[in-house]
Amino acid sequence: MLHALDPERYPLDKFEPAEGRALRWPSGIAGVEDRVDLEGFYGFTTIQGKQKLGKSIAAFASAGLAVNAGIRVIYVDAELDAMQLTRRIVRFGGADWYAQTRDHFVMRMLTAPCSLTAMVSDLALHVGLETERVLVVLDSVTRIAQRVETASRLARAGRSLDYWTAMRLVIDWCATIRRLAPTQIGVLVTSEENGKGGTKGQQLEYAGDMVMRVKGTPGSKVVELDIPYSREGGEGELGMYRNDWQHTRFERCERVEACDPNQPVLM
Repeated sequence: MLHALDPERYPLDKFEPAEGRALRWPSGIAGVEDRVDLEGFYGFTTIQGKQKLGKSIAAFASAGLAVNAGIRVIYVDAELDAMQLTRRIVRFGGADWYAQTRDHFVMRMLTAPCSLTAMVSDLALHVGLETERVLVVLDSVTRIAQRVETASRLARAGRSLDYWTAMRLVIDWCATIRRLAPTQIGVLVTSEENGKGGTKGQQLEYAGDMVMRVKGTPGSKVVELDIPYSREGGEGELGMYRNDWQHTRFERCERVEACDPNQPVLM
């Protein structure tokens, strides 16, 4: 993680033959795992959509399932306060789940301006030399870029960053750690949608491996999911889902009428 911060000093990496595939972990979304060559989220995955559609819920559920699958998760939340995050944890796994998994599920809250160097230095402390697989989750990459931008403007020395440069630095770091250890490190980020239906700045589509898009009216309990981009296949519509925020998950609707919040949902 620290090595990826200094590409100017180490611009080229030595090539060594590598076998296997990019790290995969459960998506928590019915319909993703059964697609050819996906088997869940993988590599550097983005969950994209407008505000208030459940991107964070999808990211948290996937991270929680990754912990249950034996992957160490480093989760950076720049959206919620401690009480809101606690409620999300309890809704996902119950009152005792976090106490049982906290050694493998490291939660960090980013509530103030922070340089990328400071953030990465903090995260690196929680990986551990014995860790074989790690998933880094950033919720959201948009808000984290804002924090990095603000920190650069408040710094007394050095050139301040504009928002898009800060965003590029964060995304480049994510892409670099994934490339340096493809079978050991995965990255999952949430990102707001731009006016054209892509990610903010359209940088994630170029840097990442997979994008899952959440479509719908902000605040709606019913959304449509699709995979517009995946390097290893599996693109296409996933269908209609209900945002079950009380249990921190999306439930797939087998029938359009089943998406009525007052009707039962078939998994």
